[in-house]
Amino acid sequence: MTKRSQALKLAAALYVLGNATSDELARIADSLLTDGVYSPALGELGTTRRIVMAEAGPLFEQALHDLNVGMPSPDEAVWVLLRYHISRIAYEEVSPREGLQSVLEVYNRANLHAQSQTYVGDSHGIEGLIGAYWEYDCLHARPAGESLQTDLAAIRALDDTVVHAATVWVGGQGA
Repeated sequence: MTKRSQALKLAAALYVLGNATSDELARIADSLLTDGVYSPALGELGTTRRIVMAEAGPLFEQALHDLNVGMPSPDEAVWVLLRYHISRIAYEEVSPREGLQSVLEVYNRANLHAQSQTYVGDSHGIEGLIGAYWEYDCLHARPAGESLQTDLAAIRALDDTVVHAATVWVGGQGA
């Protein structure tokens, strides 16, 4: 998959879940135009100033159609975004905690809690990663009377655990 194709699939997934703003869609269109990709809808989306979502959404959808990029279903959009964010953790493109924040945003936006069976996130195999996100809070919490020192060794160990878990998840997903 080309970088351009991946960017379009990510943008489509964000759009489907309601996470893309009209300004973001216009920036994506402008970037594609700069890279030499063109369709009439893309041109209009990328050059219209102060575009609102009621105009940007249909133009974005038409541009995806023109460029032969399918619009994912909401479930497919969740998987696209989870693969993207968890891969970034596994390949250490972002800090584990920053990556987990993005995973949690997808989890919340897609209401994955409603799909969980036993553990939060188990519907998509991310229960360990969701748990690790909250573990960071425990490591940074400072109950009254405790030392102001952050346990850096424990945070580094959790970082390593998260990167390993992300790597295993990505391997299992074929991402």
